[in-house]
Amino acid sequence: MILVVDKHKRAARNLSDALSYMGFVSMGVTPSEALSEISTLYRAVIITSVEALPDAEDYVTRLKQYAKDVPIFAIFDSTDNKYSHLFATSFRRGGYASRLAEGIIRYCDDNELSM
Repeated sequence: MILVVDKHKRAARNLSDALSYMGFVSMGVTPSEALSEISTLYRAVIITSVEALPDAEDYVTRLKQYAKDVPIFAIFDSTDNKYSHLFATSFRRGGYASRLAEGIIRYCDDNELSM
């Protein structure tokens, strides 16, 4: 299951729906909802609005504390972002959901994580 986090619930649901269409179970939530939703039941977290978080480092650190073995991915406006080091890998905004899913699957395979 994939947890999609965006500052706008509708945007989170849109990406979640695209992933669901490809066969992934996913849920779209806002950043505040994600902190209470995160658990080891999720196999990946995608944060699509990192720049909108008041304190991105603290937020990602807290997510990792709640589910330390769950990789966290990000979608940025550009590939050069000061928060890139916080994430398993990052993707550029505007790509296809299928490329995002492919990247997550590749990361999980390379790191022997179940998807």
